[in-house]
Amino acid sequence: MTGTTWEIFLPNFLAPGLNGPKGQERRHWRAKSRDKKRAQMLILASNSSKYGKPCPTFTGDVRVTYIRYRTRGPEMDDDNLSASFKDVGDALERIGVVENDKQFKLEPHQERAKFKGTLLRLEILNAAV
Repeated sequence: MTGTTWEIFLPNFLAPGLNGPKGQERRHWRAKSRDKKRAQMLILASNSSKYGKPCPTFTGDVRVTYIRYRTRGPEMDDDNLSASFKDVGDALERIGVVENDKQFKLEPHQERAKFKGTLLRLEILNAAV
């Protein structure tokens, strides 16, 4: 797929960063698996309700703009923000959007939101574009 941007919204899903009691480094393998499956389900649900067709497949390097909306609390630093993409990246790989998670060129951002709940927004396109 070349020249096309694929935008995904994942409501009520915020993956943890590296640190903390529920961080990536301390989570039990079952909790990691559950979060990856939940991310996969949300990606498939957001795509099918919007387009009614299978997820696109990207080849080569893929640029991902990863935007994490937060309603309260301090901002994550860049390392924690990038680590919170791990579950979503693994879900994209499992679905078949990319062949390998090494293809991702991640551009993480955070924004303050004025709504209740949580939201992740992904914009995916080929890096050559």
